Amino acid sequence: MAVRVKDFHVTGNLVDDPKEIEAGDRMLTVFDLAENTRVFDRESNEWRNGAPNYFAVAVEDPRMAENIRESLQKGQRVTVAGTMSAQAYVTSQGQPGLENRIWADEVSPSLKWAVAQVSPDAQAQNRGPRAEQSFHQAPASQQMNGATADRQQQPQQEAPVQQDYTTWTAAQPGSGGMHGAGR
Repeated sequence: MAVRVKDFHVTGNLVDDPKEIEAGDRMLTVFDLAENTRVFDRESNEWRNGAPNYFAVAVEDPRMAENIRESLQKGQRVTVAGTMSAQAYVTSQGQPGLENRIWADEVSPSLKWAVAQVSPDAQAQNRGPRAEQSFHQAPASQQMNGATADRQQQPQQEAPVQQDYTTWTAAQPGSGGMHGAGR
């Protein structure tokens, strides 16, 4: 049984550079995100790095997808907001696993660990001076919607085996990406 959560937010590091793939009759930009966790060890009375959570993220909106591919790269910290689904599975070796997928509505760089220069994309610039003026007059909350960061700095963990993105072809935005996903 798959679990679906709308309005899901997660902050983590890109495992690889975002890439464009063909998924059936549409193009998607996809990337894997690693969310590092911290756990308290009562025996040593210290915080330690826990096991990371991994998310496969897909973006269908062509404009946002292009901006992501041009702006982000492996290792950068981002916040993703969208519809997340989690589905349990068993590998061919009999090991249980959990597949987490997010159809992203927003992807924002974390400004806790990096500096960003925000500027309108090519489509906004092609609309002329009024579009550029309205961009610069928009409240900061609209310009950087969703840019939040974790409060703890954690090291990058080793990534899992690369996922097979062919199951994105059967998914629909808002479905959590799991409809028709076969193993």
